Amino acid sequence: MALRLYYCLICLIIIFYINKVHASAWLLVQGRYRYIVGGNKVNKISKNEKKQREEAVLYLRERVTYLWESLKKVSDQPSLHAKILRQIKRLEQKSRIIILPR
Repeated sequence: MALRLYYCLICLIIIFYINKVHASAWLLVQGRYRYIVGGNKVNKISKNEKKQREEAVLYLRERVTYLWESLKKVSDQPSLHAKILRQIKRLEQKSRIIILPR
């Protein structure tokens, strides 16, 4: 009898006191999503923060595309070629940091 009461008490605690789990997903790249799941402390990303990240990533990708195009034009200048490659690498790292913080 006491065991049944104990199980009922645990079930009531689970039903009433444990917060629901929140989950969200948002598109980073075509076909790739970032999933965020949290329990008591929800790790929600606000719409404003999502928009800021998306804009930053889009800007970085446009900049990388521009640098790749300019890289093709300066293939005969090794020092400029190396400088552009370093810029591309740095921008791609920034993009990864923005997409997956922490």
